[in-house]
Amino acid sequence: MGGGVDASALQAFRTCMKDNGAELPENGGMRGLKTEDPSIAKALKKCRPLLPTMPPRSPGDTASPTTSPATGT
Repeated sequence: MGGGVDASALQAFRTCMKDNGAELPENGGMRGLKTEDPSIAKALKKCRPLLPTMPPRSPGDTASPTTSPATGT
């Protein structure tokens, strides 16, 4: 059972980002992150290896998890 992101991995990523000057909103994740800001971009580059990956939503899901056609993100 379960699914979702590993909470301890997400906390490590959040801590890294905060320690490098880019706090993530508690409920917003990276959606509202202004990656064009040089300090945030620098923190993201440094902390990206800690970013947990999302598991597939379901075994039959064929949609690409990397981009959304509507938003391009």
